[in-house]
Amino acid sequence: MKGLEVASFGDPMDVVSAKEMELPTLNSTDVVVELIASPINPSDILQIQDRYPARKKLPSIFGSEGIGKIHEIGNEVQNVKVGDIILLPLDVNTWQERLLIRSKHLFPLPSADQLQLAMLSIN
Repeated sequence: MKGLEVASFGDPMDVVSAKEMELPTLNSTDVVVELIASPINPSDILQIQDRYPARKKLPSIFGSEGIGKIHEIGNEVQNVKVGDIILLPLDVNTWQERLLIRSKHLFPLPSADQLQLAMLSIN
């Protein structure tokens, strides 16, 4: 699977690159999510340029918000099921094809325009 990694601060056209990644092991309360959409926010650009108050440690995958489809669930997960569309938590670095997320605060989203849903967290 691939993710968009920032190895150093600077112009996004120069410092963002695709990186092959391994997904961590699924635990009993985790879910694996396939990314559907993740917008590029002004705050993402400002962070990459090192012009944002909060600074990430590098190298890092970026991305602040988005939606995904549940691909796999741990054996204790009860609040979502495989196939559900969910809002990605703000702290998971969304610019990657698949994400391993704790299921505790996840919930299925209603049927709607997925590109609009992907911007619910911040906008």
